[in-house]
Amino acid sequence: RAVELHPQDDWVQNSLGIAYSMVKQYEKAKTHFLKALLLSPEAVYYVNLADTHKVLENWDDALDYYLEAVSIDPNYHSAHNSIGIEYYYRKNYEKAIEHYQKAIAIAPENFVYHANLGDAYKKTKRIEEAVEAYQKALSLNSDDVLTLINLGEVFRGQQQFDEAEQYYLRALEAHKKQPGNQSIDIALNGLGIIYSIRRDYRAAEKYFQSAIEGNPQYSIYYSNLGDAYRNLQQYEKAIEIYEKAIALDENDDIVHNAMGVSYSYLKEFDSAIECYQKAININNSKAVYFLNLGDAFVDKGDLESAEIAYRTAVEKEPKNASAYESLASLLGSLGKYFQAMVNYQTAFELDKNPIHLSHIGHIYRRLGDYEQSIAFCQKAFDIAREQKDTNPRIPRYLGLAYNDRGTEFDSQQKYQLAIKDYQTALKYIDDDPVIFHNLYLSYISIEDWMNAMESLKRALELNPDNPVYLNEMEVLKNKLADA
Repeated sequence: RAVELHPQDDWVQNSLGIAYSMVKQYEKAKTHFLKALLLSPEAVYYVNLADTHKVLENWDDALDYYLEAVSIDPNYHSAHNSIGIEYYYRKNYEKAIEHYQKAIAIAPENFVYHANLGDAYKKTKRIEEAVEAYQKALSLNSDDVLTLINLGEVFRGQQQFDEAEQYYLRALEAHKKQPGNQSIDIALNGLGIIYSIRRDYRAAEKYFQSAIEGNPQYSIYYSNLGDAYRNLQQYEKAIEIYEKAIALDENDDIVHNAMGVSYSYLKEFDSAIECYQKAININNSKAVYFLNLGDAFVDKGDLESAEIAYRTAVEKEPKNASAYESLASLLGSLGKYFQAMVNYQTAFELDKNPIHLSHIGHIYRRLGDYEQSIAFCQKAFDIAREQKDTNPRIPRYLGLAYNDRGTEFDSQQKYQLAIKDYQTALKYIDDDPVIFHNLYLSYISIEDWMNAMESLKRALELNPDNPVYLNEMEVLKNKLADA
């Protein structure tokens, strides 16, 4: 009725546009906002028209009209905020920041503007500024759930897990006061991740399940829950949850790989191989998928296929030390010793892990080249000591190298040299009865009965039921008694 009486009244046309917007008749609303603008180009009419285009997903038109609004009224803070949002979703974060800052300069007490500014800073990795913006938003509205969640996400991303947990828990408390769809599942998932990092998988399970209840259509929550069950060694349950994740997103290569790992633990290698191959079909750029596939082939006994998988892993990530290590280990088991040593050397050059040198020494030991074996194992031991690396295999391999050279000296009747090597071996391995027994035999050969007795006693302490050792002890006791 008003528009019939006052068809040239811009306020009436604008009001009618608002009325149509409220009943979701956006095309009619757009028509009346345009009429209002033709009558009087007011900033508010441009904003209303922009809002309508936004609902209709005419993003470019919406941005243009918001920009027209602030060109007419540079102090229209909500329009600046809307422009910031439009630029944000276009990933033009610097322009978004510019307009959020303009909105804040005009209306500094509006917490939403500060929160939006924090979002843009977070996207540009300006973490300190993001935290400052979010905390300013909280100073204006301490119970804003989304801002609390965003602070939790920022601190988790910085691996400041205690701080992240505090904000997530505050978000849960604030959500109780104002329940609704406020992305609280993000906080629950974040808490689950934090407890997973702390290896409290039972607590993580609880939070991931709650996240799923809050948003049952988000596959990553099922994936995270599956990981928790896998870490709890509940592999069947993990697979069940992973299948739910795949039902929501069949192209999630990470989940297919994780399910393969669970099948591998269950020793269901054919199923594991199928999962790894699905992961590779989706994303063939990750070496870890080929490494897992190779491991499954090794477990199945298909070494030829394993070698192909490992070599592909090396091709995909030529700076991945683990890929060279896996390939080297397989080549060594196939008797391709030179190739194995080359790959161990490459692995060492990439990550400086001394265990790779120990493996080279171990191969030389197999080949009977004890001098080279000791040289590589000694170098590995020295590096490990510098790095404070406590890998028990490193001293063990060095001890075994000395022991084996000792047996060679013993076979050459160079008993004093053999004794010296056995004693050196025992500096690195003091719990191996075989080395003590070898030392005993060398002492027997030079008729050093007392040291022979002490060595045999130590062998028996470590292996008290060995019938050979027991018999030798009786013989030695009788010999000493006769003497």
